[in-house]
This record gives sequence, structure tokens and C-alpha cells, in this order.
Amino acid sequence: MACSEKLMRGAAELATQHGAYLQTHLAENREEIEKVRNQFTWAQDYTEVYEKCGLLGPRTVLGHCIHLSERERAALAAAGASGGPLPQRESLPAQRHPPPWKRSAPPACAWASAAMSPPGRN
Repeated sequence: MACSEKLMRGAAELATQHGAYLQTHLAENREEIEKVRNQFTWAQDYTEVYEKCGLLGPRTVLGHCIHLSERERAALAAAGASGGPLPQRESLPAQRHPPPWKRSAPPACAWASAAMSPPGRN
């Protein structure tokens, strides 16, 4: 985690103002989660940091999402966020490992390409 709370809130505000997508990483490894826990002592978990800073919504695309609790999965689903493993990074075939909160969703590669494409360029 290399971002301050002020920077994350500012990014969320700009994304909202401009209707932009937000892309970031979440829960890639346990060391990262521990760093977030130490930096944001007020949060119950990594996902709550993003929630409280306004980063989660239907235009949020999250990479990794490997070490999530049930509460975090539910929060991502409620926010309408998209995300999941990065196949080249985690060596997992995306089609067989959709985001954990979208187990009945189409293959993960479908959401990634649609969410990352600028409007009108899908």
C-alpha cells in the first residue's frame, strides 16, 4: 500500500466527477495485508480501507483479490466492483477462476476486457 487516505479519497472524488473507472490491487499477498493493517489501524480489513475512502463501486476493477474474507467478498459484491486473479501473475487460467463473489458469472476474462475498455470501444 503506497497511497495515503487523502490520495485515495481524492482519486475516488475525481473518478466520480468524471465517470471514470478505478483500477487497483487488493489482497495480493499476506505481507501487503499486514502493511495495510498497520497503516490503517481504524479499518477491520483491507477492503474497508477502500470502502471508507470511496473507492468501491460498479466502476472499480480490482486485481488479485486472493486473500479475502467472507465479509470482504460480500462488500465487493454489494458495491458492484469487479476483480479477480491476474492470470499472468498468479498463473491461474482466468476462465476457470472467476472473482469469488461472482462464482456464477461468465469467465473472468470477459469482465476484465469489458471493464477496462473505454466507453464505445468494447
